[in-house]
Amino acid sequence: MDVPSSVLLPFRKPQPFGVWEDDSFRFNDGYVSEQRFAFEASESPLYVRLGKNTQVAIIEQCSEVHYHLCEKASLLHLNDPRSYKATFDLDKEAHLRHISVGTVSENLKNTLVVHLNGTKSSVEWKDGLHLKASFEYDGQISIVHHAPQTSSNCRVHSVIEDKGFLHLTYDGTVEPSAADAVLEQKNLNYILTPNGRVCARPLMHIANKNVRASHGTATQPLPREVLFYLQARGLEPETAKQLFLDGFLYGLAGEAFPTNVAMVTAED
Repeated sequence: MDVPSSVLLPFRKPQPFGVWEDDSFRFNDGYVSEQRFAFEASESPLYVRLGKNTQVAIIEQCSEVHYHLCEKASLLHLNDPRSYKATFDLDKEAHLRHISVGTVSENLKNTLVVHLNGTKSSVEWKDGLHLKASFEYDGQISIVHHAPQTSSNCRVHSVIEDKGFLHLTYDGTVEPSAADAVLEQKNLNYILTPNGRVCARPLMHIANKNVRASHGTATQPLPREVLFYLQARGLEPETAKQLFLDGFLYGLAGEAFPTNVAMVTAED
C-alpha cells in the first residue's frame, strides 16, 4: 500500500499552509493535503485550529492537545496507543475521524473529549488495543452532542493476554438542544488468558427525546468456530489465531494505517 508522505512540523517555524501564534498553530482556510503531519512531541499543551473547508491528517505525538475544527473542516487523527489528553471542538458540518491501533507496551491513561458544537458535525472514533504482560490501559472517552443533527460512532476493540487490564469508560451525552442526534457505541473484547481483565462502562446521558442511540459492550474468549474454519482451510492453529486477531484489530483502520512512516521536517 502506498502511504502518503509525513511532515514533521517544528514548533514556531513558519509554514506556507499555516501560522504559528505562541503554542497555537492555525491551518489556512481551504487548505487540503494528502500528506500526514505531526507536531513535535511536547509536554506543553498545543492548540491546533483547522480553518473552514480545511482537510488534513495528523499523527498525534503531543501529551496534551486541543483541536478546533471550523465549518466543514475534516481531520484524520492517527496515533499508536499512548498516554495523552485531547479535546476536539467541531463547528458546523466539521468531521473528525480518529484511529488508534497497536500494542500497548506500557501503562497508559487517556482522557479524550469531543464537543459537537455545530449542526451536522460528526465523529468516528476507533481504537484497537492489544494488551500483554501486566500493562493497564485506562481510557476515558466523552462525546457531547450540543447541536442538532450531529452524529457519533465510537468503536473500541481489544485483545487481552497475560495479566493485561483494560479499563474503559465511554460517556455519550445529548444536550436538550441536540435534536435528531445519532449516537452509536460498541466495545468488543477478546480475553486469551485466565488472568486478563476488562472493566468497561458504556454510559449515555440523553436530554432530548428525538434521538437515535445504541450502546453495548461484550467480553468473551476467541470464537472457536472461526478458528476451526480457518484451520479447515490449511492454516496452522497459531497462524489462524494471529490472522483472526490482526483482522479484528487492524480492520478498524482500513487504509488509514500504518502510521510508522518516516517523518520529513518541513522547511521554512
